[in-house]
Amino acid sequence: MARSADLVHVHSLDRVVPWLKRFYSKPVVMHYHGTDIEGRWREKEGRWRRADYIAVSTPNLLEGAPSNAVHIPNPVDTDLFRPMQEEKDQNSALSFRYGMDAEAEAAARKLGLNLVLLERWSVRYDQMPQTLSKYGYYIDLRKPPDHMVARSVGKAALEALACGLKVIDWEGRVIEDFPEEHAAKSVAARWDEIYMGLLRK
Repeated sequence: MARSADLVHVHSLDRVVPWLKRFYSKPVVMHYHGTDIEGRWREKEGRWRRADYIAVSTPNLLEGAPSNAVHIPNPVDTDLFRPMQEEKDQNSALSFRYGMDAEAEAAARKLGLNLVLLERWSVRYDQMPQTLSKYGYYIDLRKPPDHMVARSVGKAALEALACGLKVIDWEGRVIEDFPEEHAAKSVAARWDEIYMGLLRK
């Protein structure tokens, strides 16, 4: 497949980058998304330094990154994720179990919210807008195994904002507005510009 492509965009699997550059002369984008690179830039230098472009999906991942690494926001499909016609309890909150159940419960208590904790991956993607829209808040607390607390607004939290929920982040801040730089069309336009720039080199 890489043989027929004009450009290769690699997500997380950085071990393939040196091989791609050895066998093909086409541009390679290395795109990191979280624990695949957080705190590991020096360890993985032999991989990412071979890429023609390095991107990260959240700004905290730029800590320790080379100067040419760039944050490109995670895209959210705002045609799919939008306020739905569901009955909403404004004093309710949703969170997914991800290593911080007790902290999520404490955050909900602090604001007087009734919390529902669901297992990760228990809601089908096409059902997420309807599920999210039933709640007033989304509590975005995540701690992957053997890693620190995720210090970024997660994809589900961004989708919750697009559905009209308020989001409580890892520092207890309440976010109310969907950041437009995450709109899928905006992110796609940015990637198009990046791709065209790489192909012109």
